[in-house]
Amino acid sequence: MYLWDCSDYKKIHVGFISADIRLHATSVFFSPLLTDYDREKFTVSILDITTAQDAFPQFRENLIQSVDQHIPLQGLSDEEAVIKCREKKIDILIDLGGLTAGARPRIVA
Repeated sequence: MYLWDCSDYKKIHVGFISADIRLHATSVFFSPLLTDYDREKFTVSILDITTAQDAFPQFRENLIQSVDQHIPLQGLSDEEAVIKCREKKIDILIDLGGLTAGARPRIVA
């Protein structure tokens, strides 16, 4: 018996925002996490604010292919990026960059 009505259950949409969707320590360590999500319960997205060039584009492509949605935000203002996040109906947004190079904390705020 559930304490809430599950008849309107939907997948939880988890989004990871990062400026390091490339061969970078952040992505190397977090990429295994992407494949561990139960895709019947979760939708997993990358919100991509990466602007740095990647010397290993295949790593980046594999990372993007491992999620349900790749959402590029590079060409958008912070306000436009927030609107895009809301349109995608992200339930949980995880900032992988904090206040490091390339971060855009106003999107998460």
